[in-house]
Amino acid sequence: MAAIETNADSLLSLPVAVEASTDFGAYTYRSPTQGHFDLWRLSRHDFDSVQYNNDIASKPFHVANTFEDIDDVYWAWEKLLTDVLDDHAPQVEKKSTKPRPPPYLNSQMMAGIRFRNQLRRKYYTTKEPNDWENYRRQRNRVVRLRRKAIKEYLAQQCSTSNGNPTELWNVFKPFMFSRKSCMTESIQLSEDTNIIQDKHQIANILNTHFFSIGVPSMEDYKDHASISGIKENFTPAEEFNFELVSKIQVEELLKSIHI
Repeated sequence: MAAIETNADSLLSLPVAVEASTDFGAYTYRSPTQGHFDLWRLSRHDFDSVQYNNDIASKPFHVANTFEDIDDVYWAWEKLLTDVLDDHAPQVEKKSTKPRPPPYLNSQMMAGIRFRNQLRRKYYTTKEPNDWENYRRQRNRVVRLRRKAIKEYLAQQCSTSNGNPTELWNVFKPFMFSRKSCMTESIQLSEDTNIIQDKHQIANILNTHFFSIGVPSMEDYKDHASISGIKENFTPAEEFNFELVSKIQVEELLKSIHI
C-alpha cells in the first residue's frame, strides 16, 4: 500500500527496505544493493622455493641501472620480477564474499551498529527483558543514524556536483524506489484529515496541487533583476499572440510540408 500526502509535512511512504526523510523532497529511499568486488591473490599450489630462488638469481636485474629515469628503472625491475612470479605463483582472481560498504556509511553509524550487535549478543545470552529493551532502543537508533547518513550523503553529493545530470542520477538511482518491489497499485491520499482512495479524486487533487504550486514562485521573481534587465534592454518588434485554428487548417499546413 502506498500513501501520499500533499501538505507541508508530507512523506511519501513506500514498501522499501530503508527509509530516509530528506530535504530533497518527501521521498522514501531504499538501501542500494552492494555488489561484490574482485580480489587477486598469488597461487602457491605448486610453488617450488628452490627453483624460484634459482630463477630470481638468473635474472639480470643489474640491467635496470642502465636507465636514467627512475620510472624506467622501476619498470625494468617489476617486469623481471613479475615474469618469475607468473611462472611460479600466478595471479588468480577470487570473488570476494564480503560486499563493499554502502557509500553513506560513516564512523557514527558504524559505532552504532557495533554497539547494537553487542547488545543483541548479550540478549541472546541472558534472555533478560531489560537486555531486550536496550537492544531494541539501540536498533531503532541505528535506523535513525542510517536515515541521517543517507541524507547527509545525498546533500554532500549535490553540493559537490559539477552539473552533470548523468553523474547525479547515478548517485540517486540506487536509492530510488523500484516498481519491481511494489506488490500493489493501490494508493491512499491523506488530504488534511481525510483519507481518499478514489483514483479520479486523487488525480484531481494532485493536478490542482501541482498546477498551483508555481504561482507563488512567479510572483516572487517578477521584480527580479534579470527580469527587469530584459524589460529595459529588449523591446519586441511585434506582440506575440495565439490564434485559434481549426482542424482543417492544421491538416492543410501539414500536407504542405515536404519531408
